Amino acid sequence: PTVSLTYTVSGTTVSSVSENDVVTITATFNEDIADSPVMQLAGSGVTTISAANMTKVSATSYTYIWTVGAGSGTQTFALATGTDTSGNVVTATPTAGATIAVDNTAPTASLAYSVSGTTVSSVSENDVVTITATFNESIADSPVMQLSGSGVTTISAANMTKVSATSYTYTWTVEAGAGTQTFAMATGTDVAGNAVIATPTSGATIVIDAPQHITKHGKI
Repeated sequence: PTVSLTYTVSGTTVSSVSENDVVTITATFNEDIADSPVMQLAGSGVTTISAANMTKVSATSYTYIWTVGAGSGTQTFALATGTDTSGNVVTATPTAGATIAVDNTAPTASLAYSVSGTTVSSVSENDVVTITATFNESIADSPVMQLSGSGVTTISAANMTKVSATSYTYTWTVEAGAGTQTFAMATGTDVAGNAVIATPTSGATIVIDAPQHITKHGKI
């Protein structure tokens, strides 16, 4: 007999998991499996699982509940024991789903600022600024990625617009005042559920210039 494995968390099929996820591993066989010996599953890679008993759902379906531990990398699963009703030992390596990614690394973002398509390092009152957050890995659609601002202007957890899995934008109209404006990521996770690190790896701050006025003595 052969088997394919699938992974679900809270009823949703997943392709990566993170620490403390409670994962249901479902083994689907191509023929009926004997009740004895008990079907078992073994795991290696990030977490070692030694021949753990599986739970019978039907003659061709068994499950195992796996609580993900610390660490990141590739987790590999194989069938440890079990036979079909004729006594043929199950093929250890699954035909599908033998591995799953364990991701316990929090995503990071870098910020860039542009006005009318031109990258800028400082802005002034009434500038319409596109803030682009570029992430080092794919970001989940839910919860919505948000941005917060402090310093000259306070921005409380504003929703960003998704451009791609690794890029989000926010449009900021600069208000009155001068000084250093600081931005941080407020919410958002990668597809494994790791919360984004709040402080950007670059572009966390931008200078807001004081307004300039023309006088008979020149610019002030």
